[in-house]
Amino acid sequence: MTTLPISIRLYLACFHYKIMRKLSFLLLLFSGLLFTIITNAQISEASKYLYKNVKIGGGGFVTGIIFSEAASNIFYARTDMGGAYRWDNVNGTWVQMLNFLGHNDFQLSNVESIATDPSDSSRVYLACGQDIWSGAPRAIFRSSDKGVTLEKIIPPFEMGGNYPGRGNGERLQVDPNKNNILFFGSRTRGLYRSIDLGSNWTTVGNLGITTTPNNGGINIVLFDKNSSTPGNATQTIYIGVSRTGTNIYRSTDGGSTFSALAGQPNSATLMPHRMKMGPDSVLYITFSSNEGPNGETSGAVWKYKTTNSVWTNITPAGVTNVGFGGICPDKLKSNTVMVTTIGWFPDKIYRSTNGGSTWKEVSIATTTGIIRRNTSESPWIAWHRTVGEAGHWLDDIEIDPFNSSRVMYIEGGGAWTCNNITDIDQNNTVTWNFFCSGLEQMGGWGTGKNIISPPSGACLFTVLSDIGGFKHHNLDVSPPDSNFFNPIGNSNTSIDIAWLNPKIIARLNYGTNSGNYSTNGGTTWSTFATNPTIPQGDPGYIAVSANGTYFVWNPQGAPLYYSSNKGSSWIASTGGPVVLEGWNRYIPVADKVNDSKFYTHDAHNGKVYRSINGGATWVNVGTAPTPSDPGGWAMQSVPGYEGHLWLPEGTIGLSRSADGGTTWTKISQVQACEQVGFGKAAPLHSYPAIYIYAMINTNWGFYRSDDIGDNWVRINDDQHSLGWISGICGDPRIYSRFYISTTGRGVFYANSIYDCHNVLYGNAFIDSCGTCVDTTKGDKICATSIGVYMAKSFSFTPNPFSQSLQLHLLIPSEYMIVNMSCEVVESGHCQSDCLVGSNLSAGFYLLTVRNPKELKTVKIIKQ
Repeated sequence: MTTLPISIRLYLACFHYKIMRKLSFLLLLFSGLLFTIITNAQISEASKYLYKNVKIGGGGFVTGIIFSEAASNIFYARTDMGGAYRWDNVNGTWVQMLNFLGHNDFQLSNVESIATDPSDSSRVYLACGQDIWSGAPRAIFRSSDKGVTLEKIIPPFEMGGNYPGRGNGERLQVDPNKNNILFFGSRTRGLYRSIDLGSNWTTVGNLGITTTPNNGGINIVLFDKNSSTPGNATQTIYIGVSRTGTNIYRSTDGGSTFSALAGQPNSATLMPHRMKMGPDSVLYITFSSNEGPNGETSGAVWKYKTTNSVWTNITPAGVTNVGFGGICPDKLKSNTVMVTTIGWFPDKIYRSTNGGSTWKEVSIATTTGIIRRNTSESPWIAWHRTVGEAGHWLDDIEIDPFNSSRVMYIEGGGAWTCNNITDIDQNNTVTWNFFCSGLEQMGGWGTGKNIISPPSGACLFTVLSDIGGFKHHNLDVSPPDSNFFNPIGNSNTSIDIAWLNPKIIARLNYGTNSGNYSTNGGTTWSTFATNPTIPQGDPGYIAVSANGTYFVWNPQGAPLYYSSNKGSSWIASTGGPVVLEGWNRYIPVADKVNDSKFYTHDAHNGKVYRSINGGATWVNVGTAPTPSDPGGWAMQSVPGYEGHLWLPEGTIGLSRSADGGTTWTKISQVQACEQVGFGKAAPLHSYPAIYIYAMINTNWGFYRSDDIGDNWVRINDDQHSLGWISGICGDPRIYSRFYISTTGRGVFYANSIYDCHNVLYGNAFIDSCGTCVDTTKGDKICATSIGVYMAKSFSFTPNPFSQSLQLHLLIPSEYMIVNMSCEVVESGHCQSDCLVGSNLSAGFYLLTVRNPKELKTVKIIKQ
């Protein structure tokens, strides 16, 4: 033991006290300045981030295509849960218009209807909302610049953008002769009119119809432009009502009164689906046995000649046991019309050039026939179904009002276009092209376990609703067939990877209540030989141990199961959370260092369980706050740090544990948190960067911490909130990059594209002194104020300790341990992780850590 001179011992005893006094003064002096710096840093950091979709293409239900009739090449797409898109004709891609919707208004991503202004090509309206009950979120978004900027108006009626009948319409229409007038057919409150560009709405008409038994209400509004002149309100208006029996009405006085259209097909089993007016004043209407998009067993197609009030049944001959969805007459050619079925899988498309007297089927493609399909933009769509099929849920079809050769239709997996449909009239080859560049409507299942960025191999794995999932090597190219999961397994609910042996992966399938595993990094997949009991039809979540030796599976409504033979057999675990009736999620989490350790959180009772034998037995080791959502958010383990866990707690915040869940520390800055993930550590740091979807300073957003949660920067702006978030993970190979799984807008990746000198794709970085330096100059000269840069750059565990103390440093530092007699008993230099104190006797000590950024002293106890 070294004995120091009394002057140095006194210095050591008093140094920390003096520093803390000075520090308190500096912090008080600079508190306002520091707040400004942090706020500006968040703004600056967010501006450096670029958000892009991981390119897949389509994947969800596009419920309508809406063309502008005021100018060519302007059209929009609406979706049932993935927002609204504008076509960018210059760049040849769809552009999302509702990325600004976030945590508190994500339900407005469910788009009920879109209306373009027939007299102003720049004006568009979006009717948005998900719930039809009073007080539910709803909005009319109004734009005068094609949706680049949107003004929000809250109307007196609710929407059902993801309800049955969402492919009907359009409900929202602009008067083609006087564009300050709009009509909207609501689901539960009747017919509304606005005379001030949508600012205010009042009920109109004498129908007395507020809703219908299926809550479809008034599902179609259509103006007859020829019934008035520009500048005067259109007088003739047609509406459809989502019910059987009398369901087509007309007004001839601008909507003041309506009467049932005489002679209409009063079917006891059919209701209107879509309605369009041809250039020759012929009204075309599709009917189905229900509102769709499921369950149609019968249907019909009718036309009504408005000039002589004659009805004609033009249902394609021989097409039975199916409904009819989309219909569109050619605005440039009388008697040319196209229609789709709805109810078959696959649905079909028919084309007529004689007003429906005869029809030609134009949907099923073959490699040698005159109808072809091109899926090169998104190869998965062909793999997902029999080659040549048109798809399912064909609720809408549209012929370009400025180009008779171009036609588009929508389906449950996206949108398609044909640019030479008129060639079919001469029996020449036509091609349907999958049409979803930029339109991403995938949805991540569940919470927190639907995306993984492994330490080697593919840069990302995604599991998704409806279509299965992918491995991604190139984020900007739709994955090739070889990277599409096979077998698909319909919706995949969960995926996990062996962190220390990332060739081993496991995933679960909702459609078949089964699972698959890979031993070659996702190149090929094998199906589990057996499955545990899945009482509620939801396979839930799976975890894979650090080396891939064990799998742990928690089906919904069931106990935890484990397998040590990759699913050849599953054994119910013991000692874990008690299974509750109804909903429960005990999401298993594998330790990313110890191959035998797993954790789970009983969110109902606030208990944390740990297994040290591969999931066979579980022990309640600690308590954690019970989240506001008893279903729970996904606890996550930290790469490289055994026993380190982070727990999002919904509206009550975020907590972390460094001892396998026994004790928990609240992250005070985080007011609410739903997702957490980890990526590559910042330069000169060793603990992974932490990414959260959370609320800090009352603002929901994406945040990153480089110092174990002491400080957070917001890394998104208000234009990139991205709706409801179902998963986050960082990239372990690229600092600042992270991935986001949404519930309708696909998967995103984001990373900083400017360095600290604001150079695009530059290499400069912030060094440990807080200075922006070139990569060759970091830490050469380091002088700064301790007060300004005070931060928690080290941690230590356990304390008290019996053998040695694990010292973890974010910044290379010097350390000293001093006994209570002010004698230095141990000292040294530590780069990142060190074991200290192993030779100390039992007693109390002071541990001092010093680096250019911080000097701090803490009390430690050797037992």
